[in-house]
Amino acid sequence: TDTLNTAFTIVRRFNTKYFAKNIHVGSIGYAAQNYTLKEDANATVTYTLTVDGVSESYAAGETVTVSATAFKAATGERFTAWDGDVDVLSANEAEVTFTMPANDVTLTSVYVKVGDANGDGKITAADANYISQIIVGSLASVPAADINADTKVSAADSNLLAKMITGTYAPIN
Repeated sequence: TDTLNTAFTIVRRFNTKYFAKNIHVGSIGYAAQNYTLKEDANATVTYTLTVDGVSESYAAGETVTVSATAFKAATGERFTAWDGDVDVLSANEAEVTFTMPANDVTLTSVYVKVGDANGDGKITAADANYISQIIVGSLASVPAADINADTKVSAADSNLLAKMITGTYAPIN
């Protein structure tokens, strides 16, 4: 006999929605197939939020809070911004809350080395010169030059940088 009359169900998951495919197999060689697709009413569509390489799933419309370390004392680095899909953010603070959109979101925290005003990776007299030029208006301000974190570059930052270069001061925020 070459006849097989059986029915079975295949369940597949697509983006957290479940679908069932009912297949009825008739005679071998003459497979009759009946399809029924059903969306699971209890399934929730989720999207991926990736922050600094760590991923979590959230439903669209869910309130999400992300945070980065504001100051890394061990490395002397200060948080300055978020990079990536920043259009979902209403502020550029180390901790922000937003509503998860109906798409995946990737955010990366950005840091600067406090005192490295010229961005060469070292804290030297060249940074002191750079800060002096910022103070007199010859160069635009950069976050790394604001050593005391008071939102402006001034003589106070220049003095603290001199202490950093001699090893008598380490940034605290």
